[in-house]
Order: sequence, then structure tokens, then C-alpha cells
Amino acid sequence: MANLFYTPAEMVGNYISAGEKKAKLPLGRMILLGILAGACIAIGGAASNVTVHGISNVGIARTLAGVVFPVGLIMVVITGAELFTGNNLMIMSRLSGKISTGALCRNLVVVYLSNLVGSLLIVGLVALSGQLDLSSGGLGAYTIKVALGKCNLVPVKALTSGILCNILVCLAILLAGAAKDIVGKIWAIFFPIFAFVTAGFEHCVANMYYIPAGMAAALNKDYVALAEEMYGITAEQITSLYSPNVARSLLLVTLGNMIGGMIFIAVTFYVIHKQALEAAAAAAKQGTQTVRSEASPLPLIRLGIFMADGCEEIEGLTVVDVMRRAGIAIETISINGTHQITSSHNVTFHADVTKDKADYDSYDGIVLPGGMPGTLNLGADEVVNQVIQDFAESGKLVAAICAAPSVLGQANVLVGKKATCHPGFEEKLVGAKFQRQPVVVDSNIITSRGMGTAIAFALEIVRYFLGDTAVEKVKKGLVYRGVS
Repeated sequence: MANLFYTPAEMVGNYISAGEKKAKLPLGRMILLGILAGACIAIGGAASNVTVHGISNVGIARTLAGVVFPVGLIMVVITGAELFTGNNLMIMSRLSGKISTGALCRNLVVVYLSNLVGSLLIVGLVALSGQLDLSSGGLGAYTIKVALGKCNLVPVKALTSGILCNILVCLAILLAGAAKDIVGKIWAIFFPIFAFVTAGFEHCVANMYYIPAGMAAALNKDYVALAEEMYGITAEQITSLYSPNVARSLLLVTLGNMIGGMIFIAVTFYVIHKQALEAAAAAAKQGTQTVRSEASPLPLIRLGIFMADGCEEIEGLTVVDVMRRAGIAIETISINGTHQITSSHNVTFHADVTKDKADYDSYDGIVLPGGMPGTLNLGADEVVNQVIQDFAESGKLVAAICAAPSVLGQANVLVGKKATCHPGFEEKLVGAKFQRQPVVVDSNIITSRGMGTAIAFALEIVRYFLGDTAVEKVKKGLVYRGVS
């Protein structure tokens, strides 16, 4: 049975790979994902303000806020949005040589500013929605109070509170990366974020909502009067919402967040697992088998292979066998809803995970075996089609053999690409340039003809990731002479 979570070393390796992908995001997509993350965190902040604004007991108020606020980061992680504080972990990708300093800085600057835009968008929507009128304007008064507290922080408190906050936020991100299913990710996020909110630490992106929301509320005379009545806030204090203290406080919290996330968490975890990660990478380059353990984690290359009832077992399991000989991790993914797969020739085997439990973000590629009616079952599955399109668009490997390239054609990922398939399925390669060859490689798409070319197909996948030396070593172990 497959493990339900990744080891700490695998967890770090997964994030290093994720950081590389983050650094390569097109600018427009990076901005949109940054805006989304800022909006998600702001929604968490707005919801927690509503929850606690009428509670005078600080302990109870913070506890309830800690229960509500994590929804923001949960939405960020599940939707794949780009959050500045979490992206501080990308320094691990820089230390491992996967990205440049320029790429790291580009991502952090763009995402930081985009988070601010997303936060301000929610501030505007909340102000226009009338939400601050709750409790006869009590929420508006409370929003002013919260903003004043955050923009008038003593410098050392702003810095240290920022450090403590992002220690917990980055731990939440890493722990979520250790989980293989959505429920596991949600709980992994919840408790560290509950701890940071309950403890009252400072998060720069959250403050991008709290402070501007207070500024907006302070434009309403009724909210200001109520704030003076309820909390003793003076007119002079209100003016400090628009003073240079705001920028100073936000920058100090941001610096603290960077120290906490980069130094205390990212660098520490990288140093702890550096030797194991380098050993795994070296093993992968040599094409040798890597033993799965915390000391020697799976290689950083990880694939998934969809399996459906009626698949061609040799085409599927040959790929699994060859990948594991080469030191490439591969998980068999059942689309049936159960782990049991029955092939087109009534061979029954057990898949590693079901499609709803697979961690698609951790895969560097996806593979589809052919066979009938397995190919039809794959083509009819919404998850399979979405994964194919997502992987092809993001530049991840998409490989299919026998009749399965027809599923790639159906997903419109073969347009303009060279491809091959089992005889009789040529017309289903929509938009492709058909090639009558055993295996065809075109950019991140690999296709092959059938069971007789399964080993050649698998070896081309090995070559795609590890190169010719690894292929020769595997061929020697297989006593493989090739196909014509």
C-alpha cells in the first residue's frame, strides 16, 4: 500500500521542484495567481473580524479568529495561488541551484505587489457591501481599532512578530506538501495557522487587508464616532492611519516574515536534508534504483500512470517496471474508484492510489497505457482529460501508447505535434502530424504504437528525464536489443 504522506526529505524535495515551477510562471499568470492569493487571505481576515468584533475577552476572540482565519491559506494552497510569505520557501530552490537569484527576486516582488492588489480589491468590495455596518457600525469601529494596532507597532515587536508568524505559515505550507490528499492538506494547514492567529503574530499580506480596511472605515464619521465611544480612540490616533508609520510597520513585518520563512524554516530544512536530496539526485542521474526511506528519499522525478479497467497490462506495467529500474518514482492511479484494476486480458492488480487521492502537483509527467476498453474509459474520465490538458499546458511530460494517444487528440494537446498510435486510430490524433514510427517524441509529448513497442516507449521516457547513459544501463539489465 502506498504511504499516505511524504517523508520530510521528500517534502523538501517536492517544494524545491515546486519552487522551480513557480519561478518559471509567465508574468501574467503569476500576477493573477498573486491577486488571487491576496484576495483569499483578505477574505480570511474579513471573516475573522466579523467573528470576533463583538467579543471583549481577548483569549476567546483570538481562539475564534484562529478557527476562522485559516480558510484563507487553505484556499491559497488548494487553488495553487501565489502567496508572498509561502514563496519565501523558494530560497530552497535557489540553494539547490534550480533557480537563479533574479528569478527568485522576480517572483517575490511580483507576488508581493499582486497580493497587495488582491487585498485592496477585497477591501473595496467589503466597504461597498455594507458589511462594516454590522452591529450598528460596531464592525466598522472594530476594523479601525485593528488597523491602528497594526500600523503603530513598536519596530522590534513588528519584526519579531513577523518572524514568528512566518515560521508557522511556512511550516503549514511544508506540512500541506507532505499530505497526499486534500483533507490531509487542510488539517496540515489549519493547526499552524490557528497557532499564529491565536498567538497574535503579524502577517504582511493579512495586514494588507487589515490596515487598508481600517483606513476605509475611518472615512465614515459614524464608525469613527463609535470607535471613540467604544475604544477611546482619539482623532489624533485616527490620523496616524495615514502617516508614514503604516509603510514602516508593513515593511518591518514583511522583513520579519522573510527572516522567519527563509532563514528559520527554508534554510534550516534545506541544510537538514541537503545530503539526502543530493544523493537522490545523483542516483537518478546514474539511472540506479533509489530506496524509499527518509534517509534516501525517492528521486525528485515522479510520474503518475492512469489505469482503467480494460487497460493493456503489458503497456502499463512495463512502464512501471522500467521507471523503477531507472530510479524514477511512479505511482499507478486507478480511475475506477477502487484500487483494483482488471486488464483487457483479465489480469487483476492493485493500483497505488485512486484518482481522487493522487497528488498531481508532485508529478513531473503523466502516462496513459492503451488497451480496450481501457482507452475508452480513460477518454470518458473528466479528471484524466483535465490532467492531460494541465500537464501539456505547463510543460510537464504527457506520454501515451497504443490507442491512448487518441485520448490526447480528444484533449486537443496534439495540435501541431508529431505523434503515432496503434494502427486504426490515426484519425483520432486531432491536429497531429502522424509518424509511422515505434516511438515519437515531440517536445513534452511522447507517443508509441502498441504492446510490442512498450519497452522502447518506456525507455524514451527514461531518456527524456535522465539521458542516454541511464537508458543504456537499463537496457543492459533488460538484455534489450530494440525494435525496428
